[in-house]
Amino acid sequence: RLLAPETCPLVFSEDRPSSPPPSGTILLYDRTTVRKYKDDGHIWVKKRGHAKKVREDHVKLRLNGKEVVTGTYVHSAERDTMHRRAYRLLEGPDEPSSVQRRKQNW
Repeated sequence: RLLAPETCPLVFSEDRPSSPPPSGTILLYDRTTVRKYKDDGHIWVKKRGHAKKVREDHVKLRLNGKEVVTGTYVHSAERDTMHRRAYRLLEGPDEPSSVQRRKQNW
């Protein structure tokens, strides 16, 4: 339980951002407390045929054949270089999520 909110040396966000976080922002959320941590004010690419659903690409990291980390990648609808990446340990249902927003310079 390295990332448990009560023992983790990192700061956990208690609420979703009130304004769009700048590029390079990394936040930790306790998913049991902050339900809508993905609502951050940025405009993300939507699914085809759905005006409200954000298109998320999903990945899973496996270690020794066991899924350990899950991640979602989202692309900005306004800037091609802006992405949101959210990672979560699969160890338990209440593990915290790490969310990173990053503008890539290609």
